[in-house]
Amino acid sequence: MADFFSVLYLVIFCQGIFLGILLIWLAKKNGKHQLYLISLLVFCISLQLLIYGLSYNKLILGTPHLAGLEGPIPLLYGPILYFYFKYSEQKFKIKLKSLVHLLPFILYIIYRLEFYFLPGEEKFFLLEKSLDISKAVTRSIPISSFIIRGLFITHLTFYIFKCKSILDSIRKVKSSDHQNEFGFPFQIKIFRGFVLYTIFFIVYSVILLSGLGFYNLPCYLTKCLMAFSLYYIGYIFIIHDGFNEPLRHVIKYKNSPLSQDVKDDIWKEVNSYLIDRDMYRSSNLRLSEISQDLGYPVHYISQIINEKSEDNFSAYVNYLRIEYAKNILSTKKDVKISDLIIDSGFNSKSSFYTEFKKYTGLTPLEFKNA
Repeated sequence: MADFFSVLYLVIFCQGIFLGILLIWLAKKNGKHQLYLISLLVFCISLQLLIYGLSYNKLILGTPHLAGLEGPIPLLYGPILYFYFKYSEQKFKIKLKSLVHLLPFILYIIYRLEFYFLPGEEKFFLLEKSLDISKAVTRSIPISSFIIRGLFITHLTFYIFKCKSILDSIRKVKSSDHQNEFGFPFQIKIFRGFVLYTIFFIVYSVILLSGLGFYNLPCYLTKCLMAFSLYYIGYIFIIHDGFNEPLRHVIKYKNSPLSQDVKDDIWKEVNSYLIDRDMYRSSNLRLSEISQDLGYPVHYISQIINEKSEDNFSAYVNYLRIEYAKNILSTKKDVKISDLIIDSGFNSKSSFYTEFKKYTGLTPLEFKNA
């Protein structure tokens, strides 16, 4: 049975690494930076399951340098999910001060540095001894184990409340009728999984430290939950293309048009993005870029631009560019047309002249001299 679990965890580890690499590729391809956090979560779960698998039949004794690497991983789950939910709530960027969330993880590694740098032979001896002792029903448990387990539980519980606070604030922004099937509910399920993991961790720790000797059940349940999480993440982000529906401001379209209030709000955000930030002057501007930055599906933005401007996306952006060019030509008589073409966001002289005459009935030079 132990051999079966060892092979099973090894297979899941390989699948997890493949999924993590695939998520990184999708993050680069689609510009979805939040996927890097999900891929990191996948790698952490995979590594932890690998070392659990190697622990069966004492296989870890063959790779003693891997021993202990799974120890600080639970201290990463909370910060990773916190960063992910913060990114979903707003355009969150991880800054230097954000790394304070990793402080417990770093401190634990420092605490274990002596063990990590032990020669392989010494690690082998300590591991063999610990694996034999772990099978004993009654054994002496050092006070440090109680302290460390208590700190881990406190850390996990703290991030449960932090993540719940973020999800509650997002829920207030959009009512449940506006939630996307693979948007907000996915975040809720991931959060519930995190809560369940914490509960199993607490139960396992209590049983382990009390010396009751039947801690295998919560341990197995935790590992099953972690394995299920890997497959669920793959199911959502790969099979259902869930990464294309950001949590922030996702609105369920159903079979009816968006409400007028929602359209007005999105239209204001689109115009603020294009005009206030001068994004319309970017020659490489794409609808997908606006979708990523504002957090609305592409087809909603396209629909609202069509309705509000009575034109398509490209035509509306060109209109803004021509208005900008007209203003510059009216106020700066010494401006060069060739410079203005680039500054307005056009890629070619011909398209600039065509659009300018379309909206003004004049060439840029005629407008300048008028």
